[in-house]
Amino acid sequence: MNVIPPNIITPKTITLVMEDGRPFQVPSTSALYNDLLEAIEDGDLEAIENVVNRSKEVADVLGQYDNVSVYRGHVEVDGISVSSYLVSRILNSANSGKSVDRLAKFLGNVMENPSRRAVQDLYRFVEESNLPITEDGCFLAFKAINPDYTDCRTGTIDNSVGAVVSMPRNNVDEDITRTCSYGLHACGPAYLGSAYGMNDQSKVVLVKINPRDVVAFPNDYHLQKLRCCRYEVYKEITGENVSTFFLNHDFIHDE
Repeated sequence: MNVIPPNIITPKTITLVMEDGRPFQVPSTSALYNDLLEAIEDGDLEAIENVVNRSKEVADVLGQYDNVSVYRGHVEVDGISVSSYLVSRILNSANSGKSVDRLAKFLGNVMENPSRRAVQDLYRFVEESNLPITEDGCFLAFKAINPDYTDCRTGTIDNSVGAVVSMPRNNVDEDITRTCSYGLHACGPAYLGSAYGMNDQSKVVLVKINPRDVVAFPNDYHLQKLRCCRYEVYKEITGENVSTFFLNHDFIHDE
């Protein structure tokens, strides 16, 4: 007779105690949650074991990353259990056999960010803004600058390709209700038309931002604008329609 492991189901997690005494837990953000819920409700021990085995497969995939792992159903970074939109994306991709390399590295980087909101929601912002993730787990965003490659606001900061621009993190306004405030700004393509100082003579560059350096992404502008404390000027966009730039490129690889 098949005996279903002792379990408790909550809106946030499903916890099982396996036959060997091991606890196994699946958060609701995991792609495995609904599968495990259905298996328990159907009393299907084989399906439950399949879910556990699939979690082990995901663990093997993420085991190649130094600080990202799966332990008893949880995704952990440096031993800390993480549940977020990004984690759900990683689990879904891994379970579908897709590469999670960039996402796992992005997760490792964003976990260095002291902001809980960034840890929980930054990847959603990046996805909504359609901003590509680089091979080292950073992402690319747009920035409008003056014709002489200086910033539009002060006209003093060099934004030529290769320049690294930074400021103390505690000088960047973290209040998401203030849309225009202190900090280094970048945006998604949909915001460029209304960007500060943007005109027919303006230049547009792509900047590379590490997730750990994002301080705020205001809750207006349809998730298209952010403030950070550091970025690298990655590439100048010339002679192109900025709003369709990423649609015309398969991917932008690190140079």
